[in-house]
Amino acid sequence: MLLRPTSLCPNGWRSFATSFVHNVGKSPLGELRKKTGYSLSLCKDALAKNDNDVNKAFIWLKDQAQAQGWSKAQKLEGRQTAQGLVGIHLKGNSAVMVELNSETDFVARNKQFHGLLQTLVNMNMKFAKANTLQDGSLSMKILDKNAAEQIPQPDADGKTLVDLVALNIGQIGENLSLKRAAHFVSDKSNKNIHLVATTHPSGDVNTLSYGRYGVLLALEKDPSVAMSEEFSIQSLGSQLCQHVVGMCPETVGDLSNKDSWPVPGGGDKKAKEVTSQEEVNDGWEEEETVEVRDNLSTSAIEIIHQPFLFDPERLVRDILLENGVDIKGFVRFEVGQE
Repeated sequence: MLLRPTSLCPNGWRSFATSFVHNVGKSPLGELRKKTGYSLSLCKDALAKNDNDVNKAFIWLKDQAQAQGWSKAQKLEGRQTAQGLVGIHLKGNSAVMVELNSETDFVARNKQFHGLLQTLVNMNMKFAKANTLQDGSLSMKILDKNAAEQIPQPDADGKTLVDLVALNIGQIGENLSLKRAAHFVSDKSNKNIHLVATTHPSGDVNTLSYGRYGVLLALEKDPSVAMSEEFSIQSLGSQLCQHVVGMCPETVGDLSNKDSWPVPGGGDKKAKEVTSQEEVNDGWEEEETVEVRDNLSTSAIEIIHQPFLFDPERLVRDILLENGVDIKGFVRFEVGQE
């Protein structure tokens, strides 16, 4: 029985429904809520204070949220932010990496946190491209907390990334921190430079990839040396990035200066000899002892002298020389790392 009026008057029913939806969509309150995502009460208050003008109410809400965010940020400033994510975006000859910290892992999984990270990465990419000279060179910059926070927001009347983070602190209700960033930009005219990146867990760095670990790496390919069948420049770069995540090297090392290389397999034996000689106080001079220890530490922290993660029988430098590849630089971020 309930279907009869509908079937008898289909046009009238449709007219009523269409008119109802149309009016809601046109209402200032509905438009403001859709535009801002704020609660009904906040949007009502904003419209009441701005003569029902949606644009003025939108600006008022934004200013209020920023002020409240700064207030909340100051209250939460002392709270430790050891969780979070590293986000990476690589596009052609430009790559950026950003670490955004939170108090809890729960917030780091929040969609709003992911959205903030995406925005921060995008703004870092714009800034990196706009502030790098295209003179055939490769620019590799690491920005500390202060430098990263002072990156300007595009078209935001002088506001910077620290303002954006403060705004989100007010909305999320937990302390957040933009800890650092890295910018790699190469000149398009230099076809021998290749940028690669990875996060762990892995993702598509050509959009936004995020994880607890991130690596940016720049390679230079000698065009006169052919790549071996087991690698392409991208696959080798990807494996080197994963090597950096797992093996934690601190510097590259000098691939061209073979005289400075530690001798594979000989270091441990010589170190034992040093210990033995020291025990009887009748051995090498102090300078030689220091030199050996420096040699051993160099082997541990320079990537070219480390056993390759994917083939421990070979050193990284052997892989690089066989394929005519040199590592120009890398940056490794780990969430919570001091």
